[in-house]
Amino acid sequence: MVQAVIRKTRVRKSSAIAAILAWAVGLALSLSFWPGIMIWDSARQYRQALSGHFDDWHPPLMEWIWRQFIALAPGPAPMLVLQLGIYGAAMGLLTYRTWRDGRGHQAVWLAATGLFPPTLLLMATITKDALTAAMLLAAFVLLGCARDNGDKLARAAGIACILTAACLRFNTFLAALPLLLLAMPSGWTGHRGRKALALAGATIVLLLAMPVTNRLLRAERSGVELSLVIFDLGGITAFSGSNAFPPMTVSDPIAVNHHCYLPERWDSYSWWVNPPCPIEFTAVRRAFAEQHINPEFFWLKAILVHPLAYASHRLGHWNIASHFLVRQPVERWIISATDPNEWGFRIAPNAANRAVAAATWALDRTPLGWPCWWLALSFGLVMLGRRLLQAEQMLALAGSALLYDLGYAVFSVAAELRYYCWPIMATLIATVMFVGQWRRTPAAHRPGRTHQALAAAPLLLVTLFGLGWRWLG
Repeated sequence: MVQAVIRKTRVRKSSAIAAILAWAVGLALSLSFWPGIMIWDSARQYRQALSGHFDDWHPPLMEWIWRQFIALAPGPAPMLVLQLGIYGAAMGLLTYRTWRDGRGHQAVWLAATGLFPPTLLLMATITKDALTAAMLLAAFVLLGCARDNGDKLARAAGIACILTAACLRFNTFLAALPLLLLAMPSGWTGHRGRKALALAGATIVLLLAMPVTNRLLRAERSGVELSLVIFDLGGITAFSGSNAFPPMTVSDPIAVNHHCYLPERWDSYSWWVNPPCPIEFTAVRRAFAEQHINPEFFWLKAILVHPLAYASHRLGHWNIASHFLVRQPVERWIISATDPNEWGFRIAPNAANRAVAAATWALDRTPLGWPCWWLALSFGLVMLGRRLLQAEQMLALAGSALLYDLGYAVFSVAAELRYYCWPIMATLIATVMFVGQWRRTPAAHRPGRTHQALAAAPLLLVTLFGLGWRWLG
């Protein structure tokens, strides 16, 4: 009896040490990219943070936060510390809670998820995607604490994290809704009507969070939403053979669009490409304004008139962005160095950050680097988790990753790994939680073999078709 207690104590101690080590090494490896990777987007945000004049092309809230840190330290370093601090604290609390509940081995694996190279690289990049992922993870952990012990302060803090994330990306509401189920009273989650009503109300609040915050920060309207509209109109024109753009002073817009349209990103219609496309952002925006056309209604009408062309465009883009049937990544899929900038900020290459970048590129050549693979995995977790006992938190996390990932089939306008920071991170953590929950669920209560096969089928098909496409090519 005494020996068993001693053995158990040693196991708990060793698991705690291993978990702390994995957690600390993960944060250290991301910090090896000091002072943080600045891409073109973050450079633009920093410029606005310096000036104090914001527009809404990128989240003004992030620029406002960045501006508060400039007096302490210029450059990307404060934002790197902020997003890694939130992420690290959330991961640490999740690991500790799991260890405290007597699941030492699972705690080690949870901490080890922070060693996944794409996560290390993305969390070292100063972008709204990394900050959004950190806030969503913090929300999940805090709402999980509130779910376990009824802590009202943790619930309020978790909801605040979700609202903050909703101010960083307009499509965050898709990731937030499953997490908000953890904030609902138990009497609501078991009642379909109340749950649906609460989720509908939450969707409205989440969609309003960004525009309200932008208004409070006096951010100038940039017309950023037109990037999606123009990209889709270009795709519809390319696949339908009919001009889907508003009337403009462009001769033969169908032929012009044929040279401008790229299925991987909308940027060919932007003002920063050289040479510029005659169907350019400013020209389309002016056409909408001068003819008093509502861009969103015009966009929806084009989709309804040409549904097959729209579907072809969207599926083609999704295929590239999700890395399904592709043979090589698009330009700037993985970014591991700071883009040239007027302030001279850069990353000093070292053994640690070179290893992380090389490992990320190596994983990109395997299914572990494909967003479509993580999408299929999150789908399987949701399907199987619904039949496990006490799997609400794992389901919320996997459901958040699944919905957010699926949203990019409609809302994506470019193909970059950073957009999938949250789905990959959340699915990886949910997988560790699922394995632990599976082991604790009696065999009689686990999903049957048929259900297991149906849940695993998408992952298997994505793996086989994706690898086959690459090998045969």
